[in-house]
Amino acid sequence: MLVGYFAEVLSTTDKRKLLFEVCDKGLSDETIINKNISLMPLNEYLIIPGTNNKYLIDEYKKIAVNQRREINKKLESIPERIDELELSLKNDLPTKDTINISIKNIEAEREVKQKELDILLSDSKALELSIDKKISVLENHYQESKANYIENNNKDNEEIYKAINALNNKKAELVQTSMEYRNNIYSLELKINECISNRQRLLDEYDKVKANTFNEKWDENSELCSLCGQKLPLDKIEHLKIEFEKRREEHNKANSIAKEKINKEGQQFSKAIIDGLNKQKTEYSNKLDAIDTEISDINNKINLAKDSVLKPKPFEETTIAESIKNRIERLNHDKENIDTNEALQSIDKEIYELDKKLQDLKEQLIKINVDEKTRSRINELTDERKDKARELEYIDRGIYLCDEFSKTKARMITDNINKNFKTIKF
Repeated sequence: MLVGYFAEVLSTTDKRKLLFEVCDKGLSDETIINKNISLMPLNEYLIIPGTNNKYLIDEYKKIAVNQRREINKKLESIPERIDELELSLKNDLPTKDTINISIKNIEAEREVKQKELDILLSDSKALELSIDKKISVLENHYQESKANYIENNNKDNEEIYKAINALNNKKAELVQTSMEYRNNIYSLELKINECISNRQRLLDEYDKVKANTFNEKWDENSELCSLCGQKLPLDKIEHLKIEFEKRREEHNKANSIAKEKINKEGQQFSKAIIDGLNKQKTEYSNKLDAIDTEISDINNKINLAKDSVLKPKPFEETTIAESIKNRIERLNHDKENIDTNEALQSIDKEIYELDKKLQDLKEQLIKINVDEKTRSRINELTDERKDKARELEYIDRGIYLCDEFSKTKARMITDNINKNFKTIKF
């Protein structure tokens, strides 16, 4: 009755569930993992954070799938956010240093003009204003001379800086290539380890099948009747012998099929394939060593080029600088009273124009600060994308191990089920 109910009434799913419940004894998750080297890394994934307990396989996989979904959502949104930020950048703005220098110069000029204005407001300071104008001209001349001096010196070093930039560009290309080689080596190492693990597993399975010989021997007593002890009829004895031979043939045939299956699967993990992967790894390692050597040579060249940069003496120590400073000092001693009514309106207008320029420059500084924050945010998003990609890779590996665990468990339980049947396979 039970056999008929199992075979004719139960659905395939219920049959599978019932057989798995009956035949999975001794196959706990921990046992399955520890019996398979390739699944041992799964122990790390199953630990519940902050405890010594572990998730069940299905619990962890469900959590990991949700985590992967959330990470993918973030990874999909980051490029769009970066694009939006990049569109908001003002690439035509001058540098902050340039603006600060301009502000400093204008503030210095305004300070001079304000002093001129103060002098004009006092009848007793008219001559002093005239002298201050000359001093202002000399100070501007001093700044222009200093800028020209620096520019001429920079031209002398221009070829050296070009060479350094070219070396840095070459170095950046090599560093990118070396990163690609390192990634390739890492991928090959994972594949080699996986092949070695699977190869050993198949060798163990083959040895197990090989050791599973047919130990049953023909019992002469089976030719006697169990009730009267007399020898059975020849046709009955012949039938028993045929059944015996049939069992032996079926056993040997099952062993042959198992060996053939193992050999077929082992072709993809053969020694030749592993040697080929090791050869590829060696080739990448040799290329990586060559690139590292070339990068080291480039660093040496960059350092030599930096050492060859010309370093002139400060402008303040030059003859022209000393001459201008001496003239300014003499003018400071020659200040006299100046009529305040002549230049008051002109100076006031100049100060107004200078204030407008200052305001414009400060607004540009605000835009630059906004740009800097935007670029910083872009860098943060770029780093976040890299971190999320690494996290996604780690989670994907955990999900992959869960899937491999399920396949392994199903295979081991199937083997247990098949042990309970003589003429059929699950």
